[in-house]
Amino acid sequence: IARDTNIKAALKEQGLEENTLVIFAGDNGLAVGQHGLLGKQNLYEHSIRVPMIMRGPGVPPNSSNQSFVYLSDIAPTLYAYLDIPPPPSVEAKSLLPLIEQKQQAVRQSTYNVYGHWSRSLKTADGYKLLLYNVRGVLTTQLFYLKNDPWETKNLANDKKYNNRIRKMRIQLKAEMQAAFDNLDIDKPDWGRQPGQRAYGS
Repeated sequence: IARDTNIKAALKEQGLEENTLVIFAGDNGLAVGQHGLLGKQNLYEHSIRVPMIMRGPGVPPNSSNQSFVYLSDIAPTLYAYLDIPPPPSVEAKSLLPLIEQKQQAVRQSTYNVYGHWSRSLKTADGYKLLLYNVRGVLTTQLFYLKNDPWETKNLANDKKYNNRIRKMRIQLKAEMQAAFDNLDIDKPDWGRQPGQRAYGS
């Protein structure tokens, strides 16, 4: 199979096309100038979203699902697909209910981390809260991705969104605690100590 660059043709040649699940996923991308950034060291959509494509027995052709998933969901998906009990260390979610179209989503939000200075939360209603804490200076951004997929209009300075930001901060903090993130967004400088290495740094 390694000699053939066409995976589908290689599987067919080996007689494996009808019983092989193929999962294609990619790395996160470079900003290439968006938001004034060059690399991928940020939590904007252009740098955190990645492709995930599946093909194989039981996967409906020409279908898509836009709900929240992580790349770490691949492992529990494979265990469920093969009907193998996952080890206790697996913490992500199986996407088999999405593949079988029994559910529309397996989670209602996503939590993202970069370094010891940025955290974000996206919710199913289309909002994204993005927090930066650089050298003790906190920056809050709120985007409504359904109308602003390029994240160009920061709603955080509009007072009518104060309550939404408050609720999303509470939810973000809960996500951080569940992930054993050792920062606390309610403390000055997020509770970082001099020389402390934070989760994700």
